[in-house]
Amino acid sequence: MPTLIDRWLKEQTISDEESKAALNIINAWRDRLADISWFMRCLNEFIARKANKED
Repeated sequence: MPTLIDRWLKEQTISDEESKAALNIINAWRDRLADISWFMRCLNEFIARKANKED
């Protein structure tokens, strides 16, 4: 997990700009988690890397 997000979660003092950046990252993750095509892309990449490693 990025340090910025870790600091944001622990409610440590961060600037307004850092807070906005953290929220942008979190929103991107949220969008990806809700997108089945993103999940399938990551799953297929994992399977392909594992298959290539076995060869």
